[in-house]
Amino acid sequence: MLKNNDVNICTPIIGQSIEEVKEELRAIVPKEPDLLEWRADYYRNLADTTQVLALLETIGDVKKDIPLLFTIRDQSEGGEPLDIDDAHKTELIERVAANSHVALIDFEIRQPEEHLRLVREAATTNNKGLILSYHDFDSTPPSEEMKAILQEAKDKGADYAKLSVTPESKQDVLRLLSVTEEAERTLGIPVITIAMGGLGTVTRMFGWYFGSLITYAVGGYPSAPGQIPIEDLEKTITHLRKYQ
Repeated sequence: MLKNNDVNICTPIIGQSIEEVKEELRAIVPKEPDLLEWRADYYRNLADTTQVLALLETIGDVKKDIPLLFTIRDQSEGGEPLDIDDAHKTELIERVAANSHVALIDFEIRQPEEHLRLVREAATTNNKGLILSYHDFDSTPPSEEMKAILQEAKDKGADYAKLSVTPESKQDVLRLLSVTEEAERTLGIPVITIAMGGLGTVTRMFGWYFGSLITYAVGGYPSAPGQIPIEDLEKTITHLRKYQ
């Protein structure tokens, strides 16, 4: 599914309509990312489960062999405003988890425990990888708190623990990379870490070197601050590997 002990470049799909999603796929798929993420919180017909599942089939037909990550990002952690409640969202994720085109589900660590349990069970039942994530758009927590967040993801049943933070200094970036390196050695599950914005760009380019399994790149349109075009990211990684 994902390349272990290596970098996986993930590109987001953030179209608001079927046509916009198709347009993004036409632009992204030829660039052959390691992973596609459908950020379904951007899709304006998310309340219509039938349309969501139909669009999922369309994505599956076009994406070739690229694994698909499905995410409905909560507004409290950087997602778009939703016209569905948490219960509807959880039910939709359960339906999506049963779809053969989906390889991974991303769900926030701090969601209500009952919803988290249902999503975890759906992922397990359907043999999908579960990313439990936490996003801080205001700051970079203390190092011990970041370690605790990654541990919390594991304790709650994650297959992958994801942490995104917003650095206010270069020291914040260094702390995140240090936490990543330690967690990669000790946590027992793969970690995904990102420092957002301009200061955090180095983590998108070199975070994999410190143990982060996935880095997010722009294939069509960015879904988070600081994302880099996939072509530039691939060149940077290639150059670093050349001189390792």
